[in-house]
Amino acid sequence: MHKKSDSERSLYRAQLWMEEGQYQLALTALQHLKTRNPEQERQIAYLSAWCCILLEQWPEARCLLLQLNPPSSIEENWNDAKHNERERCAFYLLCLGNAAISLKRIEEASQHYTQCLKILSERRVNLPQVRIKARHSLGMICTLSGFYVMAIKHYEEALQLCKNTPEHEDLPDIYYGLCDANRLQGNFRDAYTYGVKALTLYEDRRIRDKQGYIQNLLGVICYQMREYNEAADHYLESLSIATQDDNQRLKLVNFTALADLRLTEERLDEAQRYCEHALEVADGLDDNYNLGLMHLTCGNVTVAESKQAAGELHDILYSKAREFFERAKELLAQTHDSVLLSEVYGKIAQMLEQSGQPQEALSYWKTAYESLSKPIGQSLD
Repeated sequence: MHKKSDSERSLYRAQLWMEEGQYQLALTALQHLKTRNPEQERQIAYLSAWCCILLEQWPEARCLLLQLNPPSSIEENWNDAKHNERERCAFYLLCLGNAAISLKRIEEASQHYTQCLKILSERRVNLPQVRIKARHSLGMICTLSGFYVMAIKHYEEALQLCKNTPEHEDLPDIYYGLCDANRLQGNFRDAYTYGVKALTLYEDRRIRDKQGYIQNLLGVICYQMREYNEAADHYLESLSIATQDDNQRLKLVNFTALADLRLTEERLDEAQRYCEHALEVADGLDDNYNLGLMHLTCGNVTVAESKQAAGELHDILYSKAREFFERAKELLAQTHDSVLLSEVYGKIAQMLEQSGQPQEALSYWKTAYESLSKPIGQSLD
């Protein structure tokens, strides 16, 4: 069992005081807390900024937030002196939500954005840019948490707020969010329409990396609609951008997608080549979700290959596939993606059944079912 250090206990105590409304006491304790752990330093800065906002100590809050995540120009030439207390509070709650996301404190981020919007709904508070960003951020959080209908609602409200500012910096990302949330909800035609709008804006603004990711997402949508030629076109366009920009993560995403596509089309030789390419670029990447998905896909391709082999080669490929699935399980367990994790457990269960191990298989089937009962949603890992 992990034994808490003195600094961890002090952090926990400060949070308890905050929950009790003793913000000054918590802030004083945080100011005296010393640590050499960079992550704990960030947590201290975040909690201290939260206390300062609750105590309406705006300059101190801004200084602390700048240590965590320098806020973009939300309002042109922002100046505290030009805003009333409610406007200041809304602005800093938005910045605090951004900091919470960077620290993977998702529930708290949602709380900050919701409080921000509540303040913005009051009279004499007019910060349209802050409102757009808060809605956009809540849409992203709802998508990550598996609440796709609510995510779409937040994104649509953000889009409506942008109608008078067609050049708004968040507009292409809002379309991207609507594309992804609608895809996850199963509204594939709407998702594709929003994705094309996002792509057009990314191209107009020459945002290369996001062009690559939306091309991949459009490919995923086409794949889910069984429009395989169109899916391949989008994946290859995304891969081209990744290659030109030497974006290893985007290469991995597309090699994995193309391997899965070719497997579906029963083009095993191509599927295997894309798996090999994915494994080559995976080395050194820190991305549990996409690495887990890659190992799952490699396992599926290897199982398909084993079915076409006989004797010793069949056994070697079958064993190799099991290794891929076991590694996928380890990686995806760290992302809490219940759908993919359940699929991996199911694959291992099938292999155990075919190997004459029914009791072990039953245990994996049970775990697969339990995984699906957990909340849907990809973490920020």
